[in-house]
This record gives sequence, structure tokens and C-alpha cells, in this order.
Amino acid sequence: EFILRTGSWLLARFLYQIDFKGTDHIPKYGPALIVANHASFIDWLLITAVCQRPVRFVVDYRTFTKPFYNWFFLCGKCIPFATEEENKQIYDAACEQISKALAAGNLLCMFPERAITKNGEIKAFAAEIEQILVKNDVDIIPIGLSGLWGSLFSLKKQGKLTLVHKNKRRKI
Repeated sequence: EFILRTGSWLLARFLYQIDFKGTDHIPKYGPALIVANHASFIDWLLITAVCQRPVRFVVDYRTFTKPFYNWFFLCGKCIPFATEEENKQIYDAACEQISKALAAGNLLCMFPERAITKNGEIKAFAAEIEQILVKNDVDIIPIGLSGLWGSLFSLKKQGKLTLVHKNKRRKI
């Protein structure tokens, strides 16, 4: 955990000029749920870098099917998530894991859009997210990630990963 958090912080500082405000709203102890927009592949890294405590992420179940991602997400204690329509069994297991993690005092992060934006706009939230928020009476911390659209790890070019990083360090 220490290596992951330190590595995240160093990588985020190296690639981006992070300007974050309101981190004092993230509780130092006890359960809370971070809800953030999904602008790039490294949103999780930046959120990890600015939080002063470990964050567990709720991740789309399809990413767990890829070998490296599977190992990485398991090490990070991520929770695989699917909508009820996609896979009721995964959805039920995710809801149970989310409730248990919050009951244990964990800090969780969800991207309610469920996918990285392809046009820079915030997409509609998955309906199941509201159900999770209603079931778990915990503090909800909204986080707005800005300045990431068009960066190295966004999907700006026709929904594909941008491989050219024009700015040496991007201010977010």
C-alpha cells in the first residue's frame, strides 16, 4: 500500500501540476464515499495521490478480465462492479462488498459514469449508483477532476487513447 501510494504521488507530481482544493472535506477516519467524474485512465492515480488515507476503488467488472489489470486491481482491493442488467450476480456481490467496506470504515471511490468520457462531457450516472448511495448512509465527497481532458491518458482523439503528450506538465 505504501509503495502504491508513494508511486502514485510521485507519478502524479511528475506528469501533472496538481492544484487541489477542498481535501480537508475528506475525512481522516471513518467511512466515506468519493464520487468523481471520469476524465482519464489515471483519475484513480490522482485521487490516490491527493488523499491522505488509502482509497478503495469500485471498478467496472470487465477490467478484471485483463491479466495485468486483474492482478493490479486485486492488489489494490478494488471491487468489481456491474449493473443489474449486465450481471446480477456481480452487482449483488459488489453491493455487499461496498456495504461491508464502508461498515469497516473504508474510504471508497466510485466513478458513477462507469466509463471514461469520450468527448470531455460528464455522462449520465448509472442508476445503480443512486441505489448504493441510498443503502449506505455515509458521507459523500464529490470530486471534480478538471484539466485532464486532452492529456496523455484521456480519450480525446476519436475515443482512443492519446499517445502524444503535448504539454510537458499539465496543470489540473
